[in-house]
Amino acid sequence: MFAKAADPWDEGGRRLVLVEAVTDRWGVDERADGKTVWFECDA
Repeated sequence: MFAKAADPWDEGGRRLVLVEAVTDRWGVDERADGKTVWFECDA
């Protein structure tokens, strides 16, 4: 999974790019009542 690059005019959406840069694995679990973004960092 890759985060999309934010357009300079976007008001948000940059946080997943940061998550991708500093974690080893991450993903999104979507459910009917919302979503959860998770990440893992190797020690």
